[in-house]
Amino acid sequence: RVLTAGSRLPAEVAREFINKYKISQLVNCYGITEAGGSISFNTDVARNYNSVGKVIAGVQVKVVNPQTGALLGENEEGELWVKTYNAFKGYYNNSELVSSIIDSDGWIHSGDIGYYDENEELYVIDRMKDIIKQSGFGYSPVDVEEVLLQHKDVREAAVVGIPDADEGEISHAFVVLKEGVNREPIDEECLKNFVNERVSALKQIKGDVHIVNELPKTPLGKILRQELRSDYLNNYNCV
Repeated sequence: RVLTAGSRLPAEVAREFINKYKISQLVNCYGITEAGGSISFNTDVARNYNSVGKVIAGVQVKVVNPQTGALLGENEEGELWVKTYNAFKGYYNNSELVSSIIDSDGWIHSGDIGYYDENEELYVIDRMKDIIKQSGFGYSPVDVEEVLLQHKDVREAAVVGIPDADEGEISHAFVVLKEGVNREPIDEECLKNFVNERVSALKQIKGDVHIVNELPKTPLGKILRQELRSDYLNNYNCV
């Protein structure tokens, strides 16, 4: 049995991992430190690659419109709010940050966008701060990254929103090639077309595809999209 957590697990990565290592059971879970770590478990990823499973006993989760605070129903995307007896008491020497995370009723505002389906299974889309806001609409960069990962030469991918005068933000992609792949014949425009032929008009890469040696990550392996975004803005003097 192998357990995965930390950020959304791309279906292509899950399939490849199961097949390569002959995993009998891959468990996908969702949790946040402030709620004690564990919120939900999907004990059979091969059955439903996108779900993080059902909420465990002792934990409550609701989906809320982050702008209005209105409660949302099944299959409606919003911010995940969590309540549990195991919740944290606060951040050391930072009471102001605590008040922005947990409200007076004890609900922790996770900062994650997600939804639940008719079977009460939970789905996590992305962090609110990573959502790309283009032409008045928002979408998760993971939706585009999952398509890039389907390309035979791509090992890792990260997509970020970069400010654009006309559309608010447009997506740029950063790609790490698989070991042994010669970088020279790889055409960034071909990678871009590979994605754009497979996604809706909204999610098409309208910026550039950048081939890099590595992606910045946390010690736990989460991709630091905001660092990629900042580096791009600094290097290209974008406003």
